[in-house]
Amino acid sequence: MYNEDFNFKAEGIMGKNCLIIFYLFLALFLQSCSSVGTPGSSTTQPANLDKAYFKVRLTTTEKGVEKENNGKTIIFSTINGYKKQRLLTQYNVIGDSYISATVNKTTDEATYKIDSIIKYKDHDARLYKHINYTVAGRQQSDDGTVVEQMVDCKGSQYSGCLRKEHIVFTMNQQTIEQIVQSYSEGSQDKWRYTLSPETGKSYSAYLFVAEITALVEAVNEIKRPQDL
Repeated sequence: MYNEDFNFKAEGIMGKNCLIIFYLFLALFLQSCSSVGTPGSSTTQPANLDKAYFKVRLTTTEKGVEKENNGKTIIFSTINGYKKQRLLTQYNVIGDSYISATVNKTTDEATYKIDSIIKYKDHDARLYKHINYTVAGRQQSDDGTVVEQMVDCKGSQYSGCLRKEHIVFTMNQQTIEQIVQSYSEGSQDKWRYTLSPETGKSYSAYLFVAEITALVEAVNEIKRPQDL
């Protein structure tokens, strides 16, 4: 009788230990799963989105112009810089932005433009072309140009068509240089602007101040030999 009781208790203790080990293993397994990103989730932002990061990713395109008074142009762009990635649903708007500068090598004149790519789901086009921003404490507004629209209505009976709008607006050199003046080495500060549609809520976009600074420095470097 004593041996039977002892065996019963021993089996009970072993059973509890097995359960404890099982739950510990399960907890470790779930923890490891939670650390892996799900498909479609946003990617981790690089650690150092500073001026150096954007400078090495600048694209350069040189174009010859037939008219002598126009000369040749060189285009710098941050199109290959940091790209934001978010999951698009029927309730949100996602976007990406980059800045470019076109420099006339004969006159040294630089033209800056900002490109915004907006994606959303809706039955109707919204046209995010009204621009608002603040530079050096001054609020400014402008109308951009929708240079491209893409529509995909496949399987969108309820959520609306998948729409993409490419909006472009220009900024003068003085305004751009005022933004650059706020840059400090290693900073990851953002310069924000708002795109407002004809109907619906506005979308808040941004460029990194480091991104704009890297572009302006590249423009100034191409001008410098001609100024000497």
